[in-house]
Amino acid sequence: MGILKNIFVLTLMYSVLFPQSFNTYLMGYMQGNYQYPPNAPNYVGDEFGKRLAAGDINGDGYDDLAVFSFYTSTGLLSGEVDVFFGSSPFDTIPDITLKGEYDLQLFGSGILMNGDYNSDGVNDLVIGVVGQNDDRGLVKIFFGGSPFDTTADLIFQENGNINAYFGSDLASVDFNSDGYDDLLVGAPNDRDVFLYFGGADMDTVADGVFHRLFWSLNTAGDFNNDGYEDFITSGNNWSHLYYGGDTVNTDVNLIFHASGDIEANDYNGDSFVDLYFSLTGIFLGGEIPDTTLDITAPVEFRGNPAAGKYNMDGFSDLILGQSGNGCGVVYLHLGNNPMNNIPDGYFYDTGCGKLGYRTAAGDFNGDGADDMAFSERWYQNYFEFWPDYKIGRVYVFSGDTTSLSVSEDVPTLSQDFRLFDPYPNPFNAVVTIPFELDNNSYVIARLFDIKGRLVDVFINEEKTAGFYEFTYQANTIPTGVYFIRFTTNTGSDVKKIILLK
Repeated sequence: MGILKNIFVLTLMYSVLFPQSFNTYLMGYMQGNYQYPPNAPNYVGDEFGKRLAAGDINGDGYDDLAVFSFYTSTGLLSGEVDVFFGSSPFDTIPDITLKGEYDLQLFGSGILMNGDYNSDGVNDLVIGVVGQNDDRGLVKIFFGGSPFDTTADLIFQENGNINAYFGSDLASVDFNSDGYDDLLVGAPNDRDVFLYFGGADMDTVADGVFHRLFWSLNTAGDFNNDGYEDFITSGNNWSHLYYGGDTVNTDVNLIFHASGDIEANDYNGDSFVDLYFSLTGIFLGGEIPDTTLDITAPVEFRGNPAAGKYNMDGFSDLILGQSGNGCGVVYLHLGNNPMNNIPDGYFYDTGCGKLGYRTAAGDFNGDGADDMAFSERWYQNYFEFWPDYKIGRVYVFSGDTTSLSVSEDVPTLSQDFRLFDPYPNPFNAVVTIPFELDNNSYVIARLFDIKGRLVDVFINEEKTAGFYEFTYQANTIPTGVYFIRFTTNTGSDVKKIILLK
């Protein structure tokens, strides 16, 4: 774990332990506010934080955080979703509140915010309501924008069995690689996954149905490197991966002897998608995908996962929430090459509130590094107050921005090269990136979006010493905030650019 930086205990009932190389601070916390009366046993408190989701649904360049509450004032198990818009500084006052209307509706039992289904450049909000449609479930899409419209734009429902739990599992992929994100909706009790293609005129008719036993549904990135995004379902000891393509093929393409919640990302920085399974470990991606387990999962490498670029070092990282481990703990695992299963830090719940029940990642304060969000189902002491108090709480901790350049003219790690300010900035379609090399060097220039996802590699070659001006054309990427990471033999630097179309 390296040199320990600090251990401190706050009145918020957790302690934090991190290596000296990682800097974080508490950006804020939110908590529920509704408690059922004591004469309603087993249905007390709101369990605020039972589900979390992150994405920029108002198009302001900040990721937003959505929080699902189990119980609300509108009805027993009616459900509520509070959305906190990202900002700098981040505030903890909900900007949008959407509620169920009657008992057992479970409005918000599925939440998704990382898909843009009409390709307007803004992510959309997807909410599953498993207790509606005669308990078969339905899904609502609210197209993103500013101001955000709280009237649903599309409603999806299927004629499955009662208690099919349609909408409890949601995922977003560009399955057919047409530039529109597509929506995957799981109905686990019917063993069905429904695929709906996105489009300028998206409809609510399923474009494919996949049938197999599963407990969770997740995107798998482009695991087979064919230019189409894939998805994966996890069941009891086995998981099944389906390749994307121009046409829908419902046959299973890969089978993994693995289970648990899945998070797909590049943890070892080799540009291939890796698959993390919360009960099994990591299957590393490669030019030819395989189903051999590469990194096993001891106790400290298990939990509810959320992947993000928490320290912006070019690797994707993981937080893993374990609400069932004692009073609750959240482990931090920083990506590396080689990737390992040893934690780099943790948050430990000293108040026995079941910390780490759900996790999420997003750049909520717009500083370029993803931030960490995780919930505590019962922030008061579980043993002391049970069963009369189950109000939840969600904590948001900052990512580490110390690896990002904070200088306008001086590179962060080396004086052997200089990366100057790109111009014009903001820009419309073409930006010029000036840099100077004192010595011959191999140069790699990568473009990342505000979520830390690799968008493009536009320089990847040996260059002689001298001054250069590289012209980058951004015709194929949407409006947003981006980061240029410039790397030579001796160091690296980062510049922020803003694309406005």
